[in-house]
Amino acid sequence: MRTLVASFIVLVMGTIALVHAAAPTTKPSAPAGGRLFAPYSKMTSLTDEQRVKIHDIHKKVLADIREIEKKQTDEIAALLNDDQKKELRELEEAAAKKMPKKDASEE
Repeated sequence: MRTLVASFIVLVMGTIALVHAAAPTTKPSAPAGGRLFAPYSKMTSLTDEQRVKIHDIHKKVLADIREIEKKQTDEIAALLNDDQKKELRELEEAAAKKMPKKDASEE
């Protein structure tokens, strides 16, 4: 009986040692090209080159979206009369007051 218990303990300790040895000891470094968005951030098979290219594509698309949104705002503002522009400004200011302030480090 003692031999069986001792064998079991040795087996458990050996398993723990193997699991501990197989576990990474340091955090993986940040992916090349910056943090990706889902689902790409969850993909483990991407190369560093692919990560960089995905990040660059996403960054460009976000810039394009901002440009399109600005164009939309400018074109709509051109349709509004002065009273409507004033009303719009007031609505935007009220909405801005309700939003939490961004920390300078978040921008």
